[in-house]
Amino acid sequence: MELDRVTVDGHRSKPWVRIEDGEIIEAYSRYPLAEPPTRPRFLLDVHLARLARYLRLFGFDTAHHTDAADPQLVAQSLAESRILLTRDRGLLMRGTLVDGSYVRATEPRQQIVEVVERFALTRVTAPLIRCLACNGSLRRMPAADAVPVVPASVAESHTDFTTCEDCGRVYWKGSHYRRLLAIIEETGATR
Repeated sequence: MELDRVTVDGHRSKPWVRIEDGEIIEAYSRYPLAEPPTRPRFLLDVHLARLARYLRLFGFDTAHHTDAADPQLVAQSLAESRILLTRDRGLLMRGTLVDGSYVRATEPRQQIVEVVERFALTRVTAPLIRCLACNGSLRRMPAADAVPVVPASVAESHTDFTTCEDCGRVYWKGSHYRRLLAIIEETGATR
């Protein structure tokens, strides 16, 4: 069983805290949650790059670093109130980590289904609102502004564009868009 939280005499506590005689301990299961976090934020370790892109595809604020050491990941998880997802059990055993979860699946499409189920996220997905590359928010972009930055054939055949507010990447509904919709549909992880 993965724990969501542990309380000692009604106060949130770490699971490894030494208890005194007569204290009342309550342990609450994390999987599955009855209600999803309002807008969960995630942090993924180096081994979960594809899952990070999928979580962004589904609209979740997802940080991912290819070079962060374990102490840095734990510190960021705490500082930014992010749920740390990992396939490294040792990372989850760090004493200061509050919100973390082990990802059992090894295949990315199975991983996204696992995470959505584990955190009961189906009702709070919002596909295609985040940049898959950098996690920034996407906003509509006037076609006239997209013309100088997209291939001429795309500018001629598309009028609907979005851009990342952070990195400036431009998105349109081409063949890649259809593949993304297929991933969303295949996983069954949306409403």
